[in-house]
Amino acid sequence: MLLNLIKLGNLKKTIFFIAFFLSSLSLVFSQTYKFYPTDDASVQKNYGGHCVGWENEVFGDRDYFVAGAWTYYNLGCGNGMHRAFIKFDFNIANNSKYLYDNRAVLKLFHYDLLYHGYQGVSENKLFICLPKEDWSETSITWNNQPDVFSENQILVPSCSTAVSYEDYVINVSDFLRRWFCGEYENYGMQIRLVTESIYRRACFASKENANSDLWPFIEAEYAKIEAPEDDSVCLGSVVNLNCNLINAANPNDYTFNWKNINLGKTYSGKSILDTIILAGKNEFVVTVTNPWCQTAIDTVCIYGIENNNNNVEIFSQDTNICKGDTAKLIAIGASQYQWSNGESNDSIIVSPTLTTTYYVTGVDSNGCGSDTITIKINAPNINITADKTEICSGDATNLIATGASQYQWSNGENSENIIVSPSLTTIYYVTGVDNNGCSGNDTISIKVSDIPNINITADKTEICLGDTAKLIAIGADQYEWSNGESSDNITVSPASTTTYYVTSIDTNGCSGSDTITITVNEVPNINITVDKTEICSGDAVKL
Repeated sequence: MLLNLIKLGNLKKTIFFIAFFLSSLSLVFSQTYKFYPTDDASVQKNYGGHCVGWENEVFGDRDYFVAGAWTYYNLGCGNGMHRAFIKFDFNIANNSKYLYDNRAVLKLFHYDLLYHGYQGVSENKLFICLPKEDWSETSITWNNQPDVFSENQILVPSCSTAVSYEDYVINVSDFLRRWFCGEYENYGMQIRLVTESIYRRACFASKENANSDLWPFIEAEYAKIEAPEDDSVCLGSVVNLNCNLINAANPNDYTFNWKNINLGKTYSGKSILDTIILAGKNEFVVTVTNPWCQTAIDTVCIYGIENNNNNVEIFSQDTNICKGDTAKLIAIGASQYQWSNGESNDSIIVSPTLTTTYYVTGVDSNGCGSDTITIKINAPNINITADKTEICSGDATNLIATGASQYQWSNGENSENIIVSPSLTTIYYVTGVDNNGCSGNDTISIKVSDIPNINITADKTEICLGDTAKLIAIGADQYEWSNGESSDNITVSPASTTTYYVTSIDTNGCSGSDTITITVNEVPNINITVDKTEICSGDAVKL
């Protein structure tokens, strides 16, 4: 929405205010100022022919200005050069609340200077320099131009085409900062070619051009401070004052300092909190500064009125609400109201997250009065407990919900306690509703750990009586065998067929087991008999 267009003399300034209503009903504006030149001019010089007098001529009334160099001129003049000068006045109307925000661009619009024969231009890099002395478009000439500082120049690259058919947008933020901070006097800018000895040019429309759309200008961004409007409150009321900063690129660059004129107290920060209002006029001044040597000031007056209006009251049909619901508060008994949440209507809609007391002050011809009301939040405190929040696969755990009278679990059950046996880690959610119809919820995560996958192998599962077998357990880090051993491999020599088992408990407390049977075969009973047990040498015996 375009709300205002301000013209000040020959300095045209346009403030575009774009307003947005936020939930707090505050307004946000954008401050963009256009500054048009107070002076712009070219100076020129040539080195031969019959145009030598140009170096003493004034060209401030032309509808263009040029930075260029020529090697041929169709009037028969010899080699020559142009330089351009431009100057702005940065005073703005009602500027006590505005601060330059270190964002500014210079906009120059191409001017088609046909008789220059510029088809040979190859590049036209520019310097923008700061003059050392003041000048005027009605008197500046080549021989009467100010010197410029060699430091802090702005280098402008060549235009993308062979000749300057383009408009320029040049960041001059630092120039404005240096002027505002007093590092340099504001004598405008000089625009010149980087190389002034070869045929090059850049030509721009001046403020004398018939087409005002082509006038050069600086577009600068300003931040605005906005303190509260003056107000009247009940004597002894506690108020909070906040200074808004609008259209600042980085609000953290700004510092805020308040002063209570009545008490002589000072405060730092955007806000003054919990200030007690005295009888009569209470004056507060906020001063805002930024790193670009800018200061803005605003004043707020709060008037304390005697509490002699006993008719102010607050009504509401909903003083007990559920969390997330709203209540309508209505004030009566006065003509103007100020609520503790900052609103100023006779009725407000609130949705507190906690039990909250609201107060209102009302003012009319009878004086000042106030009232309070407490909105209670009914929010059941739902809590889930479990006998175990970490279980092994296949195990179960008991979940118990408290804090409400009715429950609904994420797995579809609706009792206050449920038994679950998830196969994977699972988050369970319960919603509880109390006797007031208010709901709350809670969640719990049940972690499920896999049981160890234990496996026993043996080098042989059948042995003869007296032989041994080697048993090896895998799948865990620690083991407990049925024979009392605890290593991952054991050697056994059972006297009879035996089943061995091993168990293991991992770091999660989950256990696994396996068994193996070793079969034991009896040794054959061999008996030898002979027909005689004593013989002579050379005799034989039968076995």
